[in-house]
Amino acid sequence: NELKSGFGSEGEPRFITGGPRNVSTIFNNIKAQPSNVSEDDPGDIVQYIAAHDNLTLHDVIAQSIKKDPATHEKEIQKRIRLGNAMIMMSQGVSFLHAGQEYGRTKQWLGEGVPEAKSTYMVNESGAPFENPYFIHDSYDSSDAINQFDWEKVTQNGIYKQTMEYTKGLIALRKSTNAFRLGTEDLVNKHVSLINAPEINPSDLIIAYKNVSTDKTGTYYVFINADDEKRTLTLQEDLRKGKVVVDSDEAGTKKVKKPSGYELGKNELTIDPLTTVVIKMKNN
Repeated sequence: NELKSGFGSEGEPRFITGGPRNVSTIFNNIKAQPSNVSEDDPGDIVQYIAAHDNLTLHDVIAQSIKKDPATHEKEIQKRIRLGNAMIMMSQGVSFLHAGQEYGRTKQWLGEGVPEAKSTYMVNESGAPFENPYFIHDSYDSSDAINQFDWEKVTQNGIYKQTMEYTKGLIALRKSTNAFRLGTEDLVNKHVSLINAPEINPSDLIIAYKNVSTDKTGTYYVFINADDEKRTLTLQEDLRKGKVVVDSDEAGTKKVKKPSGYELGKNELTIDPLTTVVIKMKNN
């Protein structure tokens, strides 16, 4: 619920939906060390931001930023990519809700009020969305609600782009143990927060470093969930590294068409709603 609002707080701004959060808390969760459980190894922690209960990730983002998917789908998809990147770049067991990879919705497109439990959504002005009902309890709903709209990912478009982006994130995670370290001690030794002076204690941007133990590289992760471009001062020159994730591409190879960032000798400028991952060789 630190990344996006959940049960009991759905609709409230959180890290990927415009609500500044405590960066140290976010980082501890990324390390699979949340404060509300006693488990101490990353394998004991399942990292997820959506499951079968409540609204889908797509829908809770729309509710939280108060923007109708009919006119703001591009922004919603960018925020989904942020969330998926944070899950895949975290320690512990990564879990994606079916359809989260492309932005599955349970929006009611029928006439009248749906029988299933639903959330009525409005924009910032208080006007209802074009189709304002989103089902949040669909365990006994029909396929009209629980279906997977596969046309969205078989046809070229923003949904397919998000799916391919998520596939790239999964491939990156599987290619190294930097995001899958086996013990708390290894995590504490090899995962560190990048303390750029421009990052506030509570903010919408976070940066951290993951060092693999299988000699597959050192990964610098930068996540800008802000609506504004952000520039960070770096203690290391990362220009010799390989950017494997940016605003439009994700995977194990260097991005083909760099987008969403500018990398200098001692600084990195990141576009709004953008993740950048830079791979360096192990020292």
